[in-house]
Amino acid sequence: MLKLTEVELEAGLDAIKHHGYSDFFPTPPEFDVVVKSWPGFKKYLADLDLDEYKAYRPSLELSAPKSVINLRRVTLLHPFDLIVFTSIVKILRDDIEAARIEESENRVFSFRAKGAGTKALYKGRPSHPEFAEEVLKRSKKNGKGWMVLADIADFYYRLYQHRVRNAVEATVTAPRKIKLAGVLERLLRRFSADNVSFGIPIGPAASRPLAEAAIIDVDNALLSHNINFIRYIDDYVIFTDSKEGADWAVRQLGEILYGNHGLTLQTAKTTVCECSSYVARHSSIKDDETGSREKIRRHCRGTFLRYRFHG
Repeated sequence: MLKLTEVELEAGLDAIKHHGYSDFFPTPPEFDVVVKSWPGFKKYLADLDLDEYKAYRPSLELSAPKSVINLRRVTLLHPFDLIVFTSIVKILRDDIEAARIEESENRVFSFRAKGAGTKALYKGRPSHPEFAEEVLKRSKKNGKGWMVLADIADFYYRLYQHRVRNAVEATVTAPRKIKLAGVLERLLRRFSADNVSFGIPIGPAASRPLAEAAIIDVDNALLSHNINFIRYIDDYVIFTDSKEGADWAVRQLGEILYGNHGLTLQTAKTTVCECSSYVARHSSIKDDETGSREKIRRHCRGTFLRYRFHG
């Protein structure tokens, strides 16, 4: 029998309060009811056997704009499911962080957990502004070289749930935590509206550490190939000495993503250009995630290459 303690559930609730219920939906009134009567609900959730727990289907799933022409499926979870989901991720958070590339290397800028405190799943910084600054810094340093800008297609939506589980299991050794990784896979399957085996919910903060865990092997594989890259969530920027090196590096990234996770790169957003061209057009990057990405690609002059991986 596998259960969460009241202390673990309290930590999960604190994390939801800290990050918010959802990035896309207003907090449902049912959650306010749970919070107001928390002692009773906490005891109820602590009595659940997670080996037998069957999560609710998503309360709501809608298509939200990602850009002018692209949509993404966003999910609103039942309060019980969100608390259980977040509590489990909070338990696993530090193990996942310990397996990632060290924050001090200024290479991976998304959702760092070290030093986040007891009420958060991750810190607010570093984030996209620091990533954008590092892109500019490295571009200047590599002034006579080339750079690749690559974006994973439908990253959260296309992650295979069993590979997320395997990735989390690879970061832990405690038997209980390994079992919790198995619970996560079952939860993710229930959170999929069509009961499919891929996708993690977009909206809950707890999904972010799982996505970071899933892509640890990709980051490590790039390092093993001596590829100089930085990353923010699903955005990779690679720096090379030559156009030929850039061509080779982006193909390596595409092969690793597909071979390890069945993921592909966004065809329209995978570009190669000279660093000097980028630097000439950028003296600063605004603190805006979507705007920054588009500015990088729009002003990157020179050779723009589009790649297709496995169709």
